[in-house]
Amino acid sequence: MPDDPRRIHSLDFLRGVASLAVCWFHLTRYQFQTPDGPAYEAVRAAGAHGWLGVEVFFVISGFVIPYSLGRAGYRLRDYPAFVLKRVVRLDPPYLAALALILALAFAEAARAGQPAAVEGEPLGWARVLLHLGYLNMFFGHEWLNPAFWTLAIELQFYALVGLAFPLLGSRRRGARLAALALFAALGCLSEVGLRRSSGAPTSSFIFHFVFLFVMGAATFQRRAGLAGRFEHAATMAGAAAGALLTVGPLPTLAGLATAAAIRLYRRRSAVTDFFGNISYSLYLTHWPVGHVALSVLSAKVVGDATDARKLLVLSLSLGLSFAAAYALFLLVERPAQRWSSRIRYGRAGRDARAAETSGLAPAAPAET
Repeated sequence: MPDDPRRIHSLDFLRGVASLAVCWFHLTRYQFQTPDGPAYEAVRAAGAHGWLGVEVFFVISGFVIPYSLGRAGYRLRDYPAFVLKRVVRLDPPYLAALALILALAFAEAARAGQPAAVEGEPLGWARVLLHLGYLNMFFGHEWLNPAFWTLAIELQFYALVGLAFPLLGSRRRGARLAALALFAALGCLSEVGLRRSSGAPTSSFIFHFVFLFVMGAATFQRRAGLAGRFEHAATMAGAAAGALLTVGPLPTLAGLATAAAIRLYRRRSAVTDFFGNISYSLYLTHWPVGHVALSVLSAKVVGDATDARKLLVLSLSLGLSFAAAYALFLLVERPAQRWSSRIRYGRAGRDARAAETSGLAPAAPAET
């Protein structure tokens, strides 16, 4: 298996673990028509904390976006190209997943002879079109996929980090600390302000999760040789304290473990490569595909009378989710990777390619 010394294999491992955890969390929450036995109760309990995969993605993004920008020689004047790269890289799979959800919803509506609905809420033009700007949270419309809210958080981070990178990536300690302190202040102050004045929940904004992104940014600074051990340790301690106050102990522990794994994990395997590559596609498709599969298989094909049958239904649904994610990766995500890699920074066409492109989605193999 050819290796590339520039690729950070811990990110493939962590992305794969995070996407699998979120997938397992959502699929094991499915309620069968018959009561669970002891075996399936244990399976359900195993997925109870899979939502922490989201926090893992946030820390990865906090690390990998500054890391990529630093390697690409990013300058503030490159901000439009940076935003365009994000859109070209991440939106085609997202839009394809939206189309899949709508197709499944209308197919079920035609079968049942009822108006199309997703998650119990009727489809409408406003609800669908607001997804194009990740704006559902501001207008009281439910997401078509409950995992999509995190994409809105990621988009907010991209918008901020592209502006803050000249400080985050500075060789001057004062500039680096000022940038991290600004993020921390926004996290603390905006958390209070949003609770009082906004109709949208605080978890709809990056400020609620900002200390997880700071953990990733501090890890970038240490890996890039910008921050020494003491500065890194102090920054991580401050980020952990802020995270405890905003997101709580379990997300804080998940964030610290993720930052440690980015620095320490070195192993590579075909399994981690595969799940790292399809992590974004799996994140986008596991909910509609997995839940449709669970519903159809449990009701019409296998049945769900016993724990053994439930485990079989769950296993088949998980396999179908993997297959759908791999198909989306091959047909849409990989071409989007290539399109994004062609966008260059600067007038002279400086290479804008980097080893990794976001917490949710890795770069194409050719980019490493």
